[in-house]
Amino acid sequence: QDIKGNGGGYPQFDKLLGLINTHQKEHIKLVMGHYPFLPNALFFCPPQIFTFLRQPIARAISNLFHLKKYKAAHYKATLTEVFEANQRQMRNAQVRYLAGAIHKKDLDKNDLNVALYNMKQCHFVGITEKFEESVKILEQLNGWKFPERVQANVNYTDNTKEVPADLMDKIVEANQLDVELYKQALFLFEEKNNQFSNSPLIGEI
Repeated sequence: QDIKGNGGGYPQFDKLLGLINTHQKEHIKLVMGHYPFLPNALFFCPPQIFTFLRQPIARAISNLFHLKKYKAAHYKATLTEVFEANQRQMRNAQVRYLAGAIHKKDLDKNDLNVALYNMKQCHFVGITEKFEESVKILEQLNGWKFPERVQANVNYTDNTKEVPADLMDKIVEANQLDVELYKQALFLFEEKNNQFSNSPLIGEI
């Protein structure tokens, strides 16, 4: 409903907060979307937070082609021009969101540390490249059983070869904080995976 009312895009977080009165806030059960780590802004009680991280370079490249394909201003632009025009999305976007620093121009090591701390407060951290394993852990962790997997907006084309070498170097350099975050996310994921690897699946007891 919020996305439809905003022309197909996510409403700005501060505008979304402005639409919610105190009575509504008391009845919020679930918030989902590409929003920063600011749980206390929406909930009276500490929520359980689930997040998925993606390999940073793959994420940036996917985002790059998404912007070129769907943003009218970039239809005729080169990939490098798209990259330069969208620095917040192209540079350490996952640290940016987990640190709650989406409006900050340049991120630093302190933002990474905040993102790492916030990530460790999450109830579960999934890995996009290990989606099926992540969902199974979620089921076991919460006693859930999802009847089906719905995959939408999936880009099955590997666009990496279309990215010029000099631009690829810029993308790698621009996402070093995300790379560190992703390494820690993989570590947390494997810890959780090992915890449940010997547990019986739901319904098999």
